[in-house]
Amino acid sequence: MKGLICCGVSLPGHDHFLRNGIKLLQNELEKQVHPDGGHHSRSPQIHMEVLKDLIAIRETLIAAHIDIPLRLNDTIERMSPILKTYRHADGGLALFNGSTASNPEMINTLLLKSGVKTQAVLSATHSGFHRLAAGRTVILIDTGVPPSDAQNEWAHSGTLAFEMSSLKDRIIVNCGMPPNATREWRHALRSTAAHSTITIDDVNSSQISIGGGYEKNPGHVTTSRREIGGSSIIEASYDGYMDLFGLIHRRLIMLAPNGTEIQGEDNLIGTNKHSYSLRFHLHPNVQSTVLQDRCSALLKPRRGPGWRFSCTDQSITIEESIYFDGNNNRRRTQQIVITGDMISDNTAIKWRLAQI
Repeated sequence: MKGLICCGVSLPGHDHFLRNGIKLLQNELEKQVHPDGGHHSRSPQIHMEVLKDLIAIRETLIAAHIDIPLRLNDTIERMSPILKTYRHADGGLALFNGSTASNPEMINTLLLKSGVKTQAVLSATHSGFHRLAAGRTVILIDTGVPPSDAQNEWAHSGTLAFEMSSLKDRIIVNCGMPPNATREWRHALRSTAAHSTITIDDVNSSQISIGGGYEKNPGHVTTSRREIGGSSIIEASYDGYMDLFGLIHRRLIMLAPNGTEIQGEDNLIGTNKHSYSLRFHLHPNVQSTVLQDRCSALLKPRRGPGWRFSCTDQSITIEESIYFDGNNNRRRTQQIVITGDMISDNTAIKWRLAQI
């Protein structure tokens, strides 16, 4: 559509290209962009690339002294704050649904060209993302149902996963996805285990297909957000394991007003006799050391303050992991893993991150 519009502007006697291109574009914008401004792929990178194309189209029309369609301007104004929502403190994008970190300077330029001054959206309820920010800590949580095959064929099985950064250091991450990944790597990186969330019996929370898309429709998510005493709290539940195991995963994350403490709780509600693995993937620049009590670990990034991760009454282990950075380099890293067996119909795993 971008090409069609450019041809209509540039080639004499081809105004019908321009009219058709704008008509098609406006129809697609209505289909692809949620009311809160998020792209229906639920991928921060695809969102950014679509916004980049829309701004380029607008610049072309301005240069040709052609009136800007209201829907085009409105969409740019709604998508720009969501792009800010997806950013960590280092300026790069969060790694959800096939996204890479991308170039912060390029994102800055794109936002400048958008002309939108609005701050990041904290609750993108239609797009299914929440942003918690306090002090110098940022948390991004995926609280949306995975998109359909038509919306994003390579979306991930990472519902309720989160990422966390402090200052310009990424601490908790997802594994990411390089654009040139092989079929096997793509399937592995789309799995629930490649995200900072919980897996049951080593089975994905949404049944992804190795050829893209899902083997069955994903489940449903319920979410609530509230503020108590200055602390921001997100509570979300996903029933992706209901058909397989009769289980619901409920996650609660609370960020303290000064950003120096994060409290979390993961609940498995339903039939017991299943095993779980709760994962927190670490950025490669974070060094981790398990303490003597085996229930906590020190996390030290290269630049900013350290953090202490602890789990109530359960031991933790440090295992190998992998991370694909903004340059699509494959880097070795580590992950904190809490494993156990369900002993009741409501198993709770409580954990905490505190700045030291």
